[in-house]
Amino acid sequence: MGDVSWSYVLGLYIPLVVSLSIHEWAHAMTARLLGDPTAEEHGRLTLNPLPHLDLIGTVVLPLVILLSRSPFLFGWAKPVPVDPTRFRKGVKIFPGMLLVSLAGPFSNLILAFLFALGLRLCDRFSWGNDALIQGLFMGLVLNVLLAVFNLMPVPPLDGHRLLPPAVQRKLMPFSSVLFLVFLVAIYRFQGLLGAPVEFFSRGILHLVGLVV
Repeated sequence: MGDVSWSYVLGLYIPLVVSLSIHEWAHAMTARLLGDPTAEEHGRLTLNPLPHLDLIGTVVLPLVILLSRSPFLFGWAKPVPVDPTRFRKGVKIFPGMLLVSLAGPFSNLILAFLFALGLRLCDRFSWGNDALIQGLFMGLVLNVLLAVFNLMPVPPLDGHRLLPPAVQRKLMPFSSVLFLVFLVAIYRFQGLLGAPVEFFSRGILHLVGLVV
């Protein structure tokens, strides 16, 4: 690890932690808007990264990936506690939990769009140096990756809420095993996420007027 650039590591790790924190804040805020204050009561309705940190998903795994100079970076934060029985009257559990779950990946797509908009402004007004442009581009790709990763229909990822409730209940007892198998699969076959991440990253760049 002698040739590892710490500016490279921190330049990716800090945006990852910030993006994961915003992701979890979006879950908590959506639950609160639906009437459930559980996340707020646990101190999770915050943009402060510390309450959201997961030892493995936010610290160990991302740093190991970065220090190994792997081209593939991902991670996760501590899940936000949600009690659907506390949703306000009229909010049904299945659609309510679906909204809460999708809020996280949606927040990452918004962040990806903002990074792309930053790239568009740099291009339009000839701002920034190579480091800034590379940082904005990596922020875009990182947030698209987080959105795609979390939308996979594998418990406990957000995407499993897209499955019918009966299927969710059958899969949940095996969530740890399924998630481990999924992690091994995406490490072994990086195209599983690489292809959709590239597709959506290019789409967002095209949306802001950067044709690639």
